[in-house]
Amino acid sequence: SGKNTAGPNGKGTAQAVNKGTITIDKNAETADAKKSKFNFGMLSSKEGKITNETGGKILVKDSENSVGMASLIETIGGTQKVSKAENKGIIEASGEKTTGVYNTGEFLMDNNNAKISALAKQSIGVYAKGMDTNTKTILKAGTVTAANSGVGLYSDKSKITLDNTNGGLKLVADNGGLLFYNYQSDDSTNPSGKFELIGTTANPVTARIKDGGYGFYLKNATITNGTVPGVTTFLNGMFTKTSSVPKLKMVLEDGGTLMILDKPQGGELTLTGVSTLQNINTSLGNNVEIDGVASGKYKVYSVYRGSLKMDQNVNLDNTMSTATPDAYYKVDFRSSNMTLDAGKTVSGTQSGQVALFQGNYDETGDVGTVDKVKITNNGKITGLSGKKGVFGIYAVNDIATYAGATSNIVHGATGNINLSQNEDSIGIYMANGTLTSSGNISVNNKSVGLDATTSDVTVSGGTHTIGKESVGFKLKNFAATNKFLGNSGNISITDEKSVAYLMVQILHLILTLKMI
Repeated sequence: SGKNTAGPNGKGTAQAVNKGTITIDKNAETADAKKSKFNFGMLSSKEGKITNETGGKILVKDSENSVGMASLIETIGGTQKVSKAENKGIIEASGEKTTGVYNTGEFLMDNNNAKISALAKQSIGVYAKGMDTNTKTILKAGTVTAANSGVGLYSDKSKITLDNTNGGLKLVADNGGLLFYNYQSDDSTNPSGKFELIGTTANPVTARIKDGGYGFYLKNATITNGTVPGVTTFLNGMFTKTSSVPKLKMVLEDGGTLMILDKPQGGELTLTGVSTLQNINTSLGNNVEIDGVASGKYKVYSVYRGSLKMDQNVNLDNTMSTATPDAYYKVDFRSSNMTLDAGKTVSGTQSGQVALFQGNYDETGDVGTVDKVKITNNGKITGLSGKKGVFGIYAVNDIATYAGATSNIVHGATGNINLSQNEDSIGIYMANGTLTSSGNISVNNKSVGLDATTSDVTVSGGTHTIGKESVGFKLKNFAATNKFLGNSGNISITDEKSVAYLMVQILHLILTLKMI
C-alpha cells in the first residue's frame, strides 16, 4: 500500500508499506534464467519511506543483482535527499548475487520477529555503502542469518550500528555463511567498513557461529612468531564502541570457525598459538572476545594458502567429537604449507587417519606450483598397533581438473614415519608432486612405504624398513620429465613376500640405495 503524509515544507512524503509477499524470481516461461536481473522489491528515493511490515515477506530468488529493499541518498539541485526504510518482517536473499537490504540512506530493523537472510553464494543480508553523515544503518532487534556462501553484514566504507540494549538482536552464521565483511568494493585490500557496538552487561552484542559458519574474513595478514598480530589491528579497526560497552561476544558452536585467513604472509602459524582460550582472546583486541562458557568445540582459523608449524605433539584421536579436541583440529588449512617440528610426534589409534594432508589450488588461472604448497616432516608420525588404512603424509594434485597444480613434500633427516604396527597403510602417498626424503619409513603387513604417481622423487638418506607382504617404493606413470633418484639410504626387507620396488611405466630411474 502507498500514501502521502506531511513532509518537509508541507510537501507530501511518499510511503509504501508491504504487508503481503513480494517475490523476485526468474521467468519460468523463458529458457534464459538470466532474464531476471537488477530488480527491486521495495525502493525508497527522494525522501520517500518504505516499510516491510510485520507479516510482510520479500523473497529475492533467482534474479542476479536484485535487491529486496533499498533506501538511497541522492543530491538533487544541490540538496541532499535522504530516504528511509524499515524492516519488521522477513527478507530473504536466496539467489546467487542477490541482496536483502541495500542502504545508502537510513535503514532500521527494530522488531524481535524481523528476519534478514543471505542464503546463497555471493548473496548479502544487509549491505551498507558510504560514510555520509546521513547514512544510518541501525539494527536494534531481529535476526540476521548468513549461510551457503552468503554474507550477513557488509559494511562497504560505511558504518552499521549493532544495538542490543533491549536484548532482541540476533546475528547468526550458519553452514557456509560469513557474518561480518568490511572490505571496500572499490579496493578489495582495504577493510575500511565499521561496525558500532551498543549494548549492556546484561545484553552485549552477540554473534553466534554455527557448524560450518564463519565470523570474520581477513586478507594477507602477517604471521609473526607463530601468531597473527594483524588480527588485533583488523578487529580493533572493524569494531568501535565506548569504554562502558561490553565487547562483541562470539559464541562458537561445535564446528563453527572464528575467522578465515586468506593468504597470510610471512611465517608459520603455530599450534601453541591456538591451544588455549586465553591465547586466542589475547589476539582479538579491545572489542571482540570468544564466550568460552557458551562456546563449543570450535575452530579458530580456516587458513587458505598459509603455513602451519606443528610445534607440539598431536593426538589424532582427540577430534572435534571428543571432550578436549587437540589444537590440531582448531585450525583448518587448505592449499597450505605444513611442517612437523623435529622432536614432535603425530599419533593416533583409529583406522584411516592421515597425519599430514594438503592439496593445491586453482584460482582462475592462478594455479599452485611446486613452491606454493609444501609439507615438511621433521618429527615422528606413528600409527598405533592393529589399525588399518593409516596414511603418514597424503598429497594429491588433480592435474586433470587443475592443470599444472603440484606440491612439495620434504621428509627430513630427523623425520620418522613408523607404520610397522599397521595393516594396509601407506607412509607417503603422493601424485603430481615433488618429494625429497632423507628420513626413515617403516611399513608392514600389506603396506607401502612410498606410493608415488607422476612425480619427482629424490631419496638422499634414511632407512626404509619393509615388513611382510609389503612394498618399499611403488612408482607409477613416471613420464620422461619425471624422475626417481635414489642417491643414498638403506632398504631393509625384514619378512616374506615383499619387494623393494614395484614400478609401472617408469621412464627415468636412478638407483643407488643399498639393500640390507
